[in-house]
Amino acid sequence: MTRIALQLLLAAFTLFLYSNTASGQKPLIYDNDDLSFVRAMDLFQKEKYGAAQKHFQRAMDHYEGMNTVLSSKAGYYAALCAIELFNDDAEYLMTMFVNNNPESIHLNDAHFHLGRFYYRKRNYRRSSDWLEAVRHEYLAESLRDEYFFMLGYGYFMRNEFERASRAFFVITNRDTPYAAPATYYYSHIAYTDDNLETALRGFLNLRDDETFSGVVPYYIIQIYYKQRRYDDVIEHGPDLLEVAVSRRVAEIARIIGESYYRRRQYNDAIYYFEIFMGRTGNISREDRYQLGYSYYQTQRYEEAAAMFELVGGSDDMLVQNTSYHLADCYIRLGDKQKARMAFSSASRMDHDRAIQEDALFNYSLLTFEIAYSPFNEAINGLNRFIELFPDSRRIDEAYNYLVMAYMNTRNYREALRSIEKISSPTNEIRRAYQRVAYFRGLELYSNLRFEDAIKLFDLSVQNAQFNQVIAAQAYYWKGEAHFRLGRYGEAVRNYNRFLLSPGAFELDEYNIAHYNMGYGYFRSGDYQNAVSWFRRYINLTGEADSRMVGDALNRLGDAYFILSNYETAIEYYERSVRNGQANRDYALFQKAVASGLLNRTDVKIEVLKQLLDDHPGSSYFTDALFELGNAHMTARTPVSAIPFYSRVVDEFPASNYVSSALLQLGLIEYNRNRNETAIGYYKQVAEGFPGTSESRSALAGLRNIYLDMNDIDAYVEYTRTLGDFATVTISEQDSLTYMAAENLYMAGNCRQATENFGRYIEQFRNGSFILNAHFYKADCHYRLNEYNEALESFNFVIGMFRNTFTEQALLGASSINFSKGNYEDALKNYEELERIAEMTSNLLIARKGQMRCNFILENHEAAISAANRILSAEDLPEELLREVHFTKGKAYMASGQYEQAMNEFRVVAVEVTSSEGAESKYRLAELYFLQGNNEQSEKQIYEFVAMNTPHQYWMAMAFILLADIYHDIGDDFQARHTLQSILDNYDITDDGILSDARKRLVAIEQREEIVPEREADTIEIRLQNQ
Repeated sequence: MTRIALQLLLAAFTLFLYSNTASGQKPLIYDNDDLSFVRAMDLFQKEKYGAAQKHFQRAMDHYEGMNTVLSSKAGYYAALCAIELFNDDAEYLMTMFVNNNPESIHLNDAHFHLGRFYYRKRNYRRSSDWLEAVRHEYLAESLRDEYFFMLGYGYFMRNEFERASRAFFVITNRDTPYAAPATYYYSHIAYTDDNLETALRGFLNLRDDETFSGVVPYYIIQIYYKQRRYDDVIEHGPDLLEVAVSRRVAEIARIIGESYYRRRQYNDAIYYFEIFMGRTGNISREDRYQLGYSYYQTQRYEEAAAMFELVGGSDDMLVQNTSYHLADCYIRLGDKQKARMAFSSASRMDHDRAIQEDALFNYSLLTFEIAYSPFNEAINGLNRFIELFPDSRRIDEAYNYLVMAYMNTRNYREALRSIEKISSPTNEIRRAYQRVAYFRGLELYSNLRFEDAIKLFDLSVQNAQFNQVIAAQAYYWKGEAHFRLGRYGEAVRNYNRFLLSPGAFELDEYNIAHYNMGYGYFRSGDYQNAVSWFRRYINLTGEADSRMVGDALNRLGDAYFILSNYETAIEYYERSVRNGQANRDYALFQKAVASGLLNRTDVKIEVLKQLLDDHPGSSYFTDALFELGNAHMTARTPVSAIPFYSRVVDEFPASNYVSSALLQLGLIEYNRNRNETAIGYYKQVAEGFPGTSESRSALAGLRNIYLDMNDIDAYVEYTRTLGDFATVTISEQDSLTYMAAENLYMAGNCRQATENFGRYIEQFRNGSFILNAHFYKADCHYRLNEYNEALESFNFVIGMFRNTFTEQALLGASSINFSKGNYEDALKNYEELERIAEMTSNLLIARKGQMRCNFILENHEAAISAANRILSAEDLPEELLREVHFTKGKAYMASGQYEQAMNEFRVVAVEVTSSEGAESKYRLAELYFLQGNNEQSEKQIYEFVAMNTPHQYWMAMAFILLADIYHDIGDDFQARHTLQSILDNYDITDDGILSDARKRLVAIEQREEIVPEREADTIEIRLQNQ
């Protein structure tokens, strides 16, 4: 405040003090202590703020409760002295004055001084809050320019440029020390907002200003450049470059160079671009392109190519232009391969269609010329050209090249892709498409990719009008593909389409298609149609000596057999026997069975004997022996059956018929009253095939014999000797079954291995390999993500005595239980694993698992104990160390041990990139708050903010805590705005942050009557003489 203003104020105060006496009344204050206030004002006027403050305070003490007006004045000046002295309590005193004296005439000045106070401290948000409360029209004239500048600069520092601009504008044309800087910032804002004319006027006004004359020419040149006033840049730029400081030389040279470039004065552009690039490493893609293009325009192709190659980028106009001109450089330099690559790059972009068209054609032509087309590049390029530019003047030329390219290709896959890109193919292209699709389909069929092959055959038949023979063949092979996939109905439909296709009769596949039709119907269960088509096939081929004909005869016999037409079945089996080319032994056997069903037992016996004589190595030999025995039983000549059953047992002991043959032999001998012999046969079954239906039949036969012999005790005694592993046969079966499953496991075939292990476990519940089977089964289920099944077998292994697999089984079971949320069971697994673990890695896993489970189960002391055991190990991974300290911190915090918790969180909070680090930093602030240390809590939060975490949830939680701190210290203003900032900026809606912030904000508003305020933008500025 100026000295004159203070003198006037002092005189006014003195007049007020004694005015009542002049009117005959007693003065309001007539104590000699009034002189303290006068003395204080005199000291304040002399800027002796320390002494003045003491007198103001003494006056305040004296006036307390006696004269509100004087007390208020004393309080205001005392606070103002504190501000001038930068005392720690300055903010408090002036804030208290504002809060306690809402009607004071000094309130407006108090707002101003609080705004200035915070401004000097560079707290622009709070500064703006107070300055916005100032009514500038009531400020002293000497303070108004300062007021607008502080307000504008504060907004500027907070990036609220529109408000800053309005504040600066007020004083840009005033005669004040603030006018020049305000004009500068106002113009700068206009410049950044692209209000270039406004900015230019302001900067031109500052050209002669001592402070800003050194910087505004750069703005002016930039504005000329942005306004495309290239001639002005060229006129003034070189002179500015001569006097420019070193750090600005590069940018000025760039602007001048580009201005010459825009004026197509390429040699001059090169001169300045080279200066620019020689003075900086900050070179943009556009800069390199412009220099390269300048070289190009001056026929300096090598230099142009080198510069174009440095442009870089992906898919934009600049890259397309660069690539196109680079290609032309290489054409002129005679390098067609590099030119082709550059044309390819330019052709992939459509920012400039004319460039794309020319580049694509030249790329395709160069590719064709140099015969570089391992992936059908020429076809693809030409095809794409035709698709994109059907109206091009080069379209006919492109089609001619395309036809030649297709004629030379055998890359059906790539050719197919190329054709499919053509939106409107010509008939010639469609003809090629039919052929390419067909041969690609055959390729896929050969690779057993039947589904994909069918799609290609479909594409081929869609163009049947161009080549009916190819269309017919596509139908045939489509039928074959469906047949291989087990879709017999679809196979039949496509075979039939083939047969009905023009020209099919002349093809090799025609006869075979009838055969396939028969099989299609046969596999579909349509035996009537199967008969029809197999007969057609035989009629077409005659009963030639071929395996397919013999097979067709057998299938005809089978079809009639299934249809219960045994007479006709026998006829076709006999024809197959005569044909002799396909499964003659099968035909004989089936003829015998059919004869038996017709009760022609003698014929059955005769045919079976023929089979044995003619085909001693037949796979049906054992069947024939057994059926011969059955036939003699049917003929009631059981003694004649004995040699056939005996041969089954003696010659084919591994046959499935052995147990049945032994039963039949036992029955025959029993009926012949040869009990001891019968007992021998039955015991062979009982002991050799335990648990089977045959063994039960054998035991029934034995019981009958022993009953007849009145020796039931012997029967009972014998049955006691039987068990799961009583015979060598069972032991071998146990081993073989297990080994089959184990081989699958070792081969990595987990799906089938689990099934085989399951069968083994079910069949041999007490088997020799039961432990291995359960573990391997569990391991396979685990790999297949079948965790319930895996856990069942892991638990079996764990439940057995300590074994080779116990450690791994505990590892697997604990992992499954933990992932399924079975933390109690997982904890038991981890505890046992730690007890028996032999591998260090497993020991660490066990302790880590216990730490996690105990924490989740709220066993905090146990979690800390497990964490400490982890820390006793060496060379722990960083992420595990972080987790251990973090878990310890949370466990200590949950159990109320705050100091210990903070020690752990400090270890983790050195970084906040991880979620544990971010939460730890937040927890530190939270714990300080819970301990009542708001200052440290706030410090932790601001440190957290400065560390820039990606975990926005914990950052938002920290701001909510900051709002709590502000509320706790009575600063609901900041608390409210902190919460509002969360509501305005936090964009995750389902994690509870927004609802929590909203709830706190509502609570604040309910506690106080809040007058809605306009949005305030705070900016920082430092005034002169601060």
